[in-house]
Amino acid sequence: MAVAPFPHLYEVAAQMKETSPVEVSGQELATLQIGPPPEFGGQKGYWSPETLFLASIVGCFLLTFRALAELSSQKWLELRCEVQGQVEKIEGRLAFRRIVLRAHLRVPTGQATAKTQRLLERAEEHCLIANSLRIPAELEAEITEAG
Repeated sequence: MAVAPFPHLYEVAAQMKETSPVEVSGQELATLQIGPPPEFGGQKGYWSPETLFLASIVGCFLLTFRALAELSSQKWLELRCEVQGQVEKIEGRLAFRRIVLRAHLRVPTGQATAKTQRLLERAEEHCLIANSLRIPAELEAEITEAG
């Protein structure tokens, strides 16, 4: 798939009523309902800005890996990843202070090489979302061979 010329512009819209969840929409996208997480008094069952933020990071990492693997002809079978973000209050301001990506890559037998590890690292380095953060995302990678 070819990349469109830069710059790229992305837009979303959001609305809510006094007691309703926030509805987020984008052109040709499904509407999402989001609410505050339980830690901030919200109800369970809604995506929150915090979980969507982490989903953006992990989704970007996975898609960046896929693109880089294709460009380098790297064979792989499955990539699973969990992301954990730690929010702290420092000097009266809340912010994510630590983000850890735990990547589990399964490759065909004989493909677990230093090149494979480097490809995961490059995916983290080239992730648009992670590159837009004030804090770096940390990568913890595990590669296993099938068989």
